[in-house]
Amino acid sequence: MRHRFEVNELLLTAAIYVVTLGFASEWRSFYVLTTLATFLLSVSYGTISEQNPATVVHASSAYASIAIAAAWTAFERYRRYMVYGRPFFEWEQR
Repeated sequence: MRHRFEVNELLLTAAIYVVTLGFASEWRSFYVLTTLATFLLSVSYGTISEQNPATVVHASSAYASIAIAAAWTAFERYRRYMVYGRPFFEWEQR
């Protein structure tokens, strides 16, 4: 039984998670950065092969991408709902 992600699975998971957080953002610059990060993570996934096995750098970049995107999203949501007081559900605005 595996207890950890394999690096190739981790790269794909990070790519999907990061681009999803970018889609949910209201900041266009964050969306562009997450799209670029997803592209780079996908390229990293594509370089893993029998001749070029996964390394610690691949895993570190995936973990760092997830952490940075999650932290930025938490910051953005905190500002949106706590600082500016916008309602969580859009139908509350009517």
